[in-house]
Amino acid sequence: NNNSNNHNSNIENQYNSTLRGYIMHIVTNALQNLIDYNHQFPLLPQPSCKEFMNKKLIHLLLDDINGCTRPPMTILSTAHEATFSVKFLHLLASYSEEGFHCVHTSSLPTGNNIHYHHNDSASASTSTLASSKTHRSCIPILQLLDKAYHAGLSSHRALEVEAKIAMDILTGCYK
Repeated sequence: NNNSNNHNSNIENQYNSTLRGYIMHIVTNALQNLIDYNHQFPLLPQPSCKEFMNKKLIHLLLDDINGCTRPPMTILSTAHEATFSVKFLHLLASYSEEGFHCVHTSSLPTGNNIHYHHNDSASASTSTLASSKTHRSCIPILQLLDKAYHAGLSSHRALEVEAKIAMDILTGCYK
């Protein structure tokens, strides 16, 4: 009975992973079409895409990019999912100033905490207060894109191309 539950769980995980990949493909293509053909409908207001500019979605996409070196056929994200995540983020960044800012300033929390002490002098007194602060360690988006670019160089041409475009857009080198 335990084997049956484990087998069903594996099938369900594979199904969810496949479904998520299809959804990412559809949403990325929809955003691409919106950008490519929006100018053909000048009387319609430009969609804001604000629903895509939330930290939870951006973190999920960055997590997909971080998985770019995983081998194919894993349930977690691989180079294929990373390709669509990179493309989605660079499309969002090129769509509007707000999209650019949302993507450019994003980073992936690692779950690790960084502790440091900060000394703060209180008025003219000779005593010093030391406060301890904790910040979550994060991987900046450009570091993740560089990882994706190098993973693409070795095994996934589309990932290489999309990561290069994304880095160029976010660093202002894209023409």
